[in-house]
Order: sequence, then C-alpha cells, then structure tokens
Amino acid sequence: MNNGKICVSVCAETADEFINKAKKAAEIADIVELRFDCLKKSSIDAALESLYKLQKASQKPYLFTFRPKEQGGKRDLSSDERSSFWNSANVSMETWVDMEADIIEWSFNRLFDKRICSHHDFTGVPNNLPEIYQNLKNTKADILKIAVQADDATDSIELWNLLQVAPEEKKNYCLPIAMGEAGKWTRILGPAHGAPLAYASLEAGSPTAPGQISAKDLIKVYRVKELNRDTDIYGVIGNPVSHSLSPYMHNAAFKHHKLNAVYVPFEVTNLDEFMRRMVREDTREMDLNLKGFSV
Repeated sequence: MNNGKICVSVCAETADEFINKAKKAAEIADIVELRFDCLKKSSIDAALESLYKLQKASQKPYLFTFRPKEQGGKRDLSSDERSSFWNSANVSMETWVDMEADIIEWSFNRLFDKRICSHHDFTGVPNNLPEIYQNLKNTKADILKIAVQADDATDSIELWNLLQVAPEEKKNYCLPIAMGEAGKWTRILGPAHGAPLAYASLEAGSPTAPGQISAKDLIKVYRVKELNRDTDIYGVIGNPVSHSLSPYMHNAAFKHHKLNAVYVPFEVTNLDEFMRRMVREDTREMDLNLKGFSV
C-alpha cells in the first residue's frame, strides 16, 4: 500500500455535463479534478453554483484547475480572465487548487486545503528541470507538479529522480508526470515511490492529458494504490506498446496469486539505452525493482 490518491480529471463544455461527470468521478476517485478551462465561458458561473451544492453533499475533495492554453488548457485565457475566475470561485476550505507559478501567490490570501503549483511542457523534456523545480519550490505550494512530454521511456529518468530530491529536502510533495505513451510507467509507479497523486481519466479513451490512463485501469488492472517500493516490476518493451493486452493478462495473474508485482508498458525506441540507463545495475540512473520483460 502507499499514500497516493487517485485523482480523476473532469472536462466538459457545458455546466450540466460537467456536474454529471463530477458526480460519476466522485464515486471512484479519492479526489476530483475539475478542469474549468474546458467549460464554455458562458457555463462557468452555472457550474460553480451547482458545485457549491455538490461539495456540501459529497465527502470527496475537489481540485479546481483553470489552466491557460500554453500550459495545456483547452482555450486561451487572459490574465484578467484567470484573476476573475479565482476571485469568483468561492470555494470551501476542503478544496484543492492547481495554479501556475505566476499567479499562485494570490492563493495564500485564501484558505485552501492544498495548493498545487504546476508546470507543463508539451514539447519535450526541458534542459533546466532543476531550475523549474526550484522555481516551483520557491512558491511554497504543497505539491509541485511538473508534467513533460516523453517520447521514450528513458526521457523520464531525470524527471522521475525528482521524487528522490523532495524527501532529501524533507519535502514529500513532488509530482513528476511524463506525458504520452512513453511516460505511462511514471503514472503507474509514481504513488509507490512517493508521488501524492495519480491522475486518471473518467473513462477509457477520454484523457484530459496525453498518456492518461482510465481510473478503472489504474485501480483494477494496475492496482496502483496497492503497490510499494518492494513491488516486483515486469513489463512489455516495444514501440508501440499501447495496443498490447499483456498488462491485462499478467496483472490479472499477479492479482489472482496475490503477488506483490505489476506489469507495465514501456515504450522504448532505443533498447540499448533503456538497458543501460534503466536496467543494468552498474550503469542505471534510477532505482526501480525491475525483474523482467516481454519484448
């Protein structure tokens, strides 16, 4: 077992659909992310009004997100629009918020349960990850989320190792996410290694970010919340691997036999690099309990 929470992301254009999805997400999630940037501008006030009632009736915390397009949001948002939204979002103290570094200081004037300061890069892995991490850390947010696009499993190594930096600095709130098919392993294994959240889509085929896995698969297939640092890790290596049924078969067998093991897809373009940087004990750049692969 680990302390990570399943966070199901909700995205819809109309208030009614938004609220209906939020209700469904609350049935399976530990926390529900409400992507207000998905809503039509004319639907935001109606959605907020309905959510106040929903929050009172639900025992689940909600994460409010209003992300600009350059950070992965669904539409262009001016600074004035973002400020206006956060000023009008009269939320309860149990609410979590996700903000970018340029506006998160505003949030300290309000009482929120948790603050996430996030940075997204959809072009690839930036060369200045330590600097980005430090900038987010300087905001004093509770959780530092860095999401970057990965095109190969090994692209995620430097990002993944930020999970080790936070505990060394007596912090436990780093949330590294490698987006895309090649980054799925970070979503599956993150909570077992200290990531506070595992983001999931409400249904298969409807991700709100590249590589997002459905909540059903995270919970039932990969048993994400049951994994720990001692879990034996197996996987399928190839490119592509998203079509493989192997995770469904092998993980079902592990569960049936009550084994502390998980089978994960690893999208790999350079096998030599993968073996050198992630597997071989004398050269690997990270510490994962890797046990074997299908190729």
